[in-house]
Amino acid sequence: MDAKTLAILLLLGHIVALMITVTVLGRQIKILRGRPDPELQTGRLILLALAVVIGLGNITPMAVDSTFILGDAARAQPSPIGIAYSLSNVLTLIFSSSAVLALYIIADKLVRNRAK
Repeated sequence: MDAKTLAILLLLGHIVALMITVTVLGRQIKILRGRPDPELQTGRLILLALAVVIGLGNITPMAVDSTFILGDAARAQPSPIGIAYSLSNVLTLIFSSSAVLALYIIADKLVRNRAK
């Protein structure tokens, strides 16, 4: 696999993580505009902070991948260490954003069950 193909795949992974994070932020905005459960307020703020940090953590890798894709690549073959680091980075961001989304879903279910 050449470096540009790898950069495109990594960029797609970062876009997936960012879409998941935006979903979390959208849910948070809806909840905060309504009447959030006071007992879950601290937890929701922590999840909001995690989502923001994950979103910000995506910016630099996305910029690097985009710059590499759009510019003239200096290397045809990336180093194995660079590939491992990049894959680790994108997988961590995807799993982290998915975990925050899962926690939001669980919190929503708890609130609905308690309201019944």
